[in-house]
Amino acid sequence: MFVHGAYDHAELDLRVDLHDHAVDELRRAFEEYDLYRGYYRDRGRNPREAIPQDAFVAQLAATGAAR
Repeated sequence: MFVHGAYDHAELDLRVDLHDHAVDELRRAFEEYDLYRGYYRDRGRNPREAIPQDAFVAQLAATGAAR
């Protein structure tokens, strides 16, 4: 699934076409991606000021959001 918005590139590119339960896998993949959406958006806008990915993942884990 590609989702296009304001950019020349896809804002979301999730592939589950070879999965036996593609709809369930698409849901799982999107929910995982959704946890990182803000991080990737902010990092793309200002990479020099973005927190390191391991620090972001630690924040997710601290809130119980990490899978």
